[in-house]
Amino acid sequence: MFNPKQKIIAAGIIGNIIEYYDFALIGFLAVMMGNLFFPSTNPFLSLLGSFGAFAAGMVMRPIGAAIFGHIGDRIGRRFALIASLILMALPTFLIGFLPLLKQKNRIGFVSPVLIVRQDKQLNLHIHRQLRDPESYAIALIK
Repeated sequence: MFNPKQKIIAAGIIGNIIEYYDFALIGFLAVMMGNLFFPSTNPFLSLLGSFGAFAAGMVMRPIGAAIFGHIGDRIGRRFALIASLILMALPTFLIGFLPLLKQKNRIGFVSPVLIVRQDKQLNLHIHRQLRDPESYAIALIK
């Protein structure tokens, strides 16, 4: 029904939609996430904590590009793309189960650290996912 090039283009489009959805979601929900995970008496500091977690994740993108670029060159771009998609889904799923800081349980106080860690792990894998469809398509065309 679809040839491999069309599937690769579709995967690239879907990956980019997910990426920009993530950007939009973090931007729209920054105030709420700041209040839930980085509560403070000053709302600006809560918002700054939320954007700080987002910025810490952005630092991981070039590292992920280097790691998955090496994997793509050594093992194959298809494997790197599939691995990055799978490894990107895990931290996204786990963020939904993080306890809030206000909850009175044993691990609620580490929720800001956990959300930063999950965001860094997500961004480590996401950058390679954005570039692999293009390089994979170029490799197929040649």
